[in-house]
Formats: sequence, structure tokens, C-alpha cells
Amino acid sequence: MLSPSFYWAVFALIENEKREILFLKRQNTGYLDGWYGLPAGHIESWERLSEAMIRELWEEVGITVALNNLSLIHMSHRRGRDRTYFDCYFRVNSYEGTLQNAEPEKSEWIFWLDPKKWWNIQNLYALEAIERGESFSEIIEK
Repeated sequence: MLSPSFYWAVFALIENEKREILFLKRQNTGYLDGWYGLPAGHIESWERLSEAMIRELWEEVGITVALNNLSLIHMSHRRGRDRTYFDCYFRVNSYEGTLQNAEPEKSEWIFWLDPKKWWNIQNLYALEAIERGESFSEIIEK
């Protein structure tokens, strides 16, 4: 029996005044290119969850977020064919700086979208669970 590989990832929910969510359109990553994803990333072995989220927000969209402006709102257990993920979703309550596409080699651009109106949203199941007020979800990817 093979031992599973476990990974941790963080995802940021940033909403505008219209309650649209900030997404990046993925490109050149080899994973779900052309799909819309939240600012996100893997947790480095030396990081706390919040540190990883703050780092990813700076790296991907160029904003600075203080620890007290992050709220952990959802955890998800996601099992794929070769990896098992524990995904942590944070709401960004406030930030400093101007939103920008800070990694143009990985993202086409940033967009404000209503996820209910798009089919190609990464981790849509988790966003739907968050909207229902659920703090935990599980998914098995095919």
C-alpha cells in the first residue's frame, strides 16, 4: 500500500462592495490553466497558515495584509488521484496597497466575479459551502 502525500494550501476570499470575489485567471501553470482561481498557494514547511496566506497575497496580488485582518472561515479536505490536500480559506477583511497581477507569468489577469455565474471556477464546491455557512467540506476529485 502506498503512503498518501499530504499537502496544505491557503486560499483568500477578497470581496468588493458588489460582493464579487477577486479571482486570477490561471495560465502557464500546467494545472487548470484557463480557469479562475482565488489568490492561493502551498504552505512552506517553516510557515504558519496565516504567514503563508499573507505571503501569497503579496506574491500574487501585491497587497499587504495584517494578521488581524485575516479570518479563517473554511477548511476543506480534498483528495485527488495522487495527492491529498487540506485547504484553508481565509476572508481578507482589509488590506493595504493596490490590487495587481503580481505574477503575470502564472495569471492572465485579476477579475472581480460572481462565482455563481461562471462554470470554470477552481474549488467552486468550497465557495458554495462557504456561502451556505459551512465551516468544513470534503471532496474527492476524479
